[in-house]
Amino acid sequence: MRSVSGRRLIVGMAFGILGAFVAVALDVAIAYLREDWANPVGIVLVAGVAAVSGVLPLLRADRSSRSVVEPLPPPARPSGVSASGVRTRKRAKGVPVLAGVLVILVLCGGGVAAATFGARYIGGWFTGDETGTDALAEVRSATAGDLTLTVGRVILTRHFTKVEMSATNAGEMTLSLPIFGNCHLIPDGDHQTLEGDSFRSHWPEQVPAGQTVRGTVTFPTLPDGVSTVSISFSNIVGQFDDASITVADITLS
Repeated sequence: MRSVSGRRLIVGMAFGILGAFVAVALDVAIAYLREDWANPVGIVLVAGVAAVSGVLPLLRADRSSRSVVEPLPPPARPSGVSASGVRTRKRAKGVPVLAGVLVILVLCGGGVAAATFGARYIGGWFTGDETGTDALAEVRSATAGDLTLTVGRVILTRHFTKVEMSATNAGEMTLSLPIFGNCHLIPDGDHQTLEGDSFRSHWPEQVPAGQTVRGTVTFPTLPDGVSTVSISFSNIVGQFDDASITVADITLS
């Protein structure tokens, strides 16, 4: 059975690790740009790139793993001495190719898949772009002056509560709905009010005159047992003094 030297096995692992770094970096960049950290196809591709990068060097011809084949010397001559008087030797065998390939697949393929999953977990938590389930039982709206706010989805993820909304400005002036210190999710009962996370949200804030904008505001995880919430913007900038808007009685299934 063909074998590979320990040196070539180390080279293969080095190439696999290098391929893993490149593949993981590309996967993280794509997930960040697409705002999707849950696509399993990327994990499979990264593991495949790392494994192939490590396996290819093993499949190349390895001179150091070949045995030197020479005719046996006559019985009268000492063992290991050729007819010309030159001592011959057999090069040490390396690791079987199949075993080397399995090592690369387990260490580079499986290890990189686990590392990619961890990177996606951290990326989803850091950016807030986690997938979840829609818990909204019914679309709810509220109107304050020229502004109408409609809640279309309430997505519960591993770490966050994400409220997808649309805002329609029927007036002639641009309105603003900032998140920081201004947007709150209010659970029913005695639970604490949750503040919107402007860094992890995808909310345009500006609502031009005569237009509708859509986006998502991200909040911390809702407490267990909450069945009804309200969402409020304490101040509608640009409309009139002390103007606010609240979508109340948002029922969760």
